[in-house]
Amino acid sequence: MRIEDEVFARFAVSEAKLKEYGFQPQGDELVFSQYLPYADFQITIVYHNGFHGKIIDLETDEEYVNYRLENASGFSAEIKDAFIGLLTDIRDRCCSDRHFMLQQAQRVDAFIQQASDGKPEFLWKNLPTYAVYRKQSSQKWYALIGTVPRNKVNKSANSEETVEILNLKTTRAAELHKQSGIYPAYHMNKKYWISIILDDSVTDADIQQLIGESYQNV
Repeated sequence: MRIEDEVFARFAVSEAKLKEYGFQPQGDELVFSQYLPYADFQITIVYHNGFHGKIIDLETDEEYVNYRLENASGFSAEIKDAFIGLLTDIRDRCCSDRHFMLQQAQRVDAFIQQASDGKPEFLWKNLPTYAVYRKQSSQKWYALIGTVPRNKVNKSANSEETVEILNLKTTRAAELHKQSGIYPAYHMNKKYWISIILDDSVTDADIQQLIGESYQNV
């Protein structure tokens, strides 16, 4: 995953705040540059359908890319820290937390909050991307959203990309497992819980129905 995607994965940007920060309109893009005097480098951040960064060595007028190496060290690590530091400052000052990465996960979260009194609870410091939803009358969980590698849920998948899943309680798990996009629950009782990968392989309407069933089942 690109550094930019990792820093901004769960945040919604305000273009008005980007302009207050110092981003300048250039056509369809918003552009911000920062000079690194100790390295004679310039960091340029472009926002257009996401953030894209570039670092130019002003002495050679060429792009410097070594900081993007996973195991960057020495000088490259210093440049990487400066790049991440700038992105993080932009995120903290110009973005709001949207909790979830995938659009369907965001829609599911919005539906749950609108349809019930349940707000996401992030209970574990070591699992900051995992949220549970409780039925207020019983304080029991009826839904959980979390992130896992795709092949941990879909055993036939070769991909290890990170996806968001929704775990729900059901009385018909064996039946639902036969449907595309619905799997035995990840790290929960597979007899009573299912996992849905929130990549639009299951429609919002079907998910909303299953959320309602899960709410009743707890």
